Amino acid sequence: MPTNYLVAIHESVEQLAAREKALRGQPAALRVHALRLLKRGQVRSLATCASQVGYSARQLRRWWRQYQRSGLDGLLTIKHAPGQKPYMTATAWSDLETEMRAGRIAQLADAQRWLRERHGIQYTLGGLWGQFQQHGIKLKTGRR
Repeated sequence: MPTNYLVAIHESVEQLAAREKALRGQPAALRVHALRLLKRGQVRSLATCASQVGYSARQLRRWWRQYQRSGLDGLLTIKHAPGQKPYMTATAWSDLETEMRAGRIAQLADAQRWLRERHGIQYTLGGLWGQFQQHGIKLKTGRR
């Protein structure tokens, strides 16, 4: 028996439109858009809705199950993988910043060597550059 999305979705079309507008530019906005299409009756199934929002029908079924279990707030919670914990400790960062401010470290290779010798932390140049970007540290460049 097909699901009657007009009844199954608890929020009104206006509430969904307002929530979608608030989330504009974020990945969760498409989830609300899909619910709004279903609530309005523009699409009658998850499969047709999937083609409208650019996702697979399987992904929309996952979203629908999440909505049924947790409601709109649960649907909008996007979990991110935690990733690898950085090797850099707070002590190493403060020591490195002190050395850079003193002018004893001028290049990434210098920082890489200093971290390896003083703190036993090994980074590739790309990995160290990524850590610098995350902490908002920019390379100094010479002026004419």
